[in-house]
Amino acid sequence: MIRGVAIISSKIRYQTPFTMIDRAVLMNEELTVYDKTIYAILCSYANYEDGSCFPSYKTIARKAGCSRRKAIATVAKLVELGLLEKREQFNSVGDNTSNLYFIRTMSDASGSPPGSANPTPPDASCSLPDADGTLKQDSNNEIQSNDNHPSILREERLMEWKRKIDYAYFAEEMPSKLTFVDSLLGYLYELEQEGQPETDRLLATVDELVILEFLDEIRDKKFGHVKNFRQYLKRVFIEFLRQREIMLATI
Repeated sequence: MIRGVAIISSKIRYQTPFTMIDRAVLMNEELTVYDKTIYAILCSYANYEDGSCFPSYKTIARKAGCSRRKAIATVAKLVELGLLEKREQFNSVGDNTSNLYFIRTMSDASGSPPGSANPTPPDASCSLPDADGTLKQDSNNEIQSNDNHPSILREERLMEWKRKIDYAYFAEEMPSKLTFVDSLLGYLYELEQEGQPETDRLLATVDELVILEFLDEIRDKKFGHVKNFRQYLKRVFIEFLRQREIMLATI
C-alpha cells in the first residue's frame, strides 16, 4: 500500500478529488504552461453541470503562482481562443465583481485554437455551410469555413479594437480597469452594428487616448440608479465623444 493510493488489480485508484480537463488542451503544443495551468485551475473551480466558475484574478494568480497581470493576460488569451467564455458581472452600484467564466473544450471553441487543425474525413460528403458556421466540403474535397459567422466576425472586430487602443497597455498598466475596458469594447461593437453614420463617424476617432480620457471622465460617477448598465454606458460614451469633438473644434 502506497500512502494516499490504493492498488487494486494492478490499477491505481487515487483517494483524492480530481479535476476533469480536456485532453486536447493539455496536449496542444502551442499553448504555454500558463495557458494550460490557468485553464486547469478554472476547470477545478467549474460547476460540472454547466462548466461555470467565478474565481477572482487574485485567486487565479495565487493558485497559478504568477502575477495578477499575467493571470489577466492569460485569461484574455483563453477567451480569444474560444476556450473560455467570460461574462462581466456588476454589483448593485455598477462596480465590477468577479467575472463569470464558462469552460469550453477545444472542440467547442469557435475558430480553431493553435495546433488544433481538423483533418478532412476521407469520405466526407459535400454540403453547404450550416447556419451555425460548421465546416463544409466543396466538390474538390477542400474544407472551408464559414468566415461570415457572426461570432467569428465579432471576435475579429474585437481584436481590431484591441490593437487600435493598445490593449496591452491597459493589461500592464491598469489591470484593475481591464474588465471595464473589455465590456466597453463589446459595447463599441454593438454600437457599430447599429449602422448609424453619425455613430460610426464618432467611433472612428476612438483610440487609447480616448479610452483613457473616458475612464477619467466617469471615475467618480455613481451607477446605483442605472437599470440597464449596457444601454446607459453606450449612451454616455457617445455623448462623451460628441462633447470631446466640440471641445477639440474650439481649440
